[in-house]
Amino acid sequence: MVSTDLNVGFIGVGAMGRPMAMNLLKKGFKVSVCDINPDAVKVMVSAGATSAPSPKELAKHAQIVITMLPTPVAVEDAALGPSGLVEQYGPGHVLLEMSTTGTSTLFKVVDGLTRRGAEVVDAPVSGTPDIAEKGELIVIVGGKDETVERCMPIFSALGKTVVNAGKVGDARVAKLANNFLLAIHSIGAIEVTNWVTQTTLSLERFYEITKESSGSSKAFERLLSAMLQNGAYLKARRTVYKDLSLALEEASFTHAPSPIGSLVLQLIQSSINLSDEGETLDSSIKLYRRLSGKAD
Repeated sequence: MVSTDLNVGFIGVGAMGRPMAMNLLKKGFKVSVCDINPDAVKVMVSAGATSAPSPKELAKHAQIVITMLPTPVAVEDAALGPSGLVEQYGPGHVLLEMSTTGTSTLFKVVDGLTRRGAEVVDAPVSGTPDIAEKGELIVIVGGKDETVERCMPIFSALGKTVVNAGKVGDARVAKLANNFLLAIHSIGAIEVTNWVTQTTLSLERFYEITKESSGSSKAFERLLSAMLQNGAYLKARRTVYKDLSLALEEASFTHAPSPIGSLVLQLIQSSINLSDEGETLDSSIKLYRRLSGKAD
């Protein structure tokens, strides 16, 4: 088992990574961080973390390193780049790849690091930054049983639930499939809500009826609750365009037809193009209002 005396490396302390790294500090782990944003590093150092100028330098002091990065390119660079983990990694080192990427990126990283004798655990998470701050993420893991067990105290410090999906790659598929459904449920809820608002049925009554009925989902309940309360969730919650794009790419690898997912992706892209706010649920709501001939 991992002792909390062990120095855990953390690459990527942005919106998701920062609260996750903070929770490791709160649980007594020693944490070293690396990020291209110096301000993000300063926040972590002021909280008690140490810092390293590159993943390679980070790996000199941390046998277990977490990557929580926004793009596949960033993940590959951190792991396999000129100053990446691969320059320092060897037997005994473990990478916990917790970013949301596709399996092609993951397997490229796995191949590069395992050639050096290191281990990789596929460990994406489900949850938002506020859930990460509470330490209530769902951590989906895939990898060798003994390596997963070795890192379980770290996973437990980050989430309320740790689910073993199987081997490396399985956790990634589970995460992307979940976000595929989230995108479909979110756009579906927006579409039907746009219709209901043009009838005499009140949103309050529609919400109360549907949340107890077969058509409900977590996405629906959160969306309608926010609409009724004018909550910030609508502007803060992303409609997972990147994740849905990755999921559709994964589905194409197996030649699985995904016409609904493809249409939802187009709708989300249209909402982004029409909005100054970028990719939010609020921008998707405005898209449907415009399609209905209504002002924003």
